Amino acid sequence: MAHQAEFGIGVLQEYWGLGIGSHMLSAAIAWAAACGLRKLTLNVLETNRNAIALYRKLGFTEEGLLKNDKLLSDGKYYNTVAMGRWR
Repeated sequence: MAHQAEFGIGVLQEYWGLGIGSHMLSAAIAWAAACGLRKLTLNVLETNRNAIALYRKLGFTEEGLLKNDKLLSDGKYYNTVAMGRWR
């Protein structure tokens, strides 16, 4: 497992659309490359289409679906998309 890292980022809703997520993700990708990591992985709720689009834009692909993985405060279960990026 020394060739990969799993990470997550979060941006407060009031700062969405300002490019902060893109900068954070780009910094994570650069850090991983500098450390010699070959793969980055992350998990994202399937309803978070903006994040999924950003991850795809920066080279991540969908690797799996965790069904009914998260129970949120609305009492509903949601699927999680597992994504990865190879260097």
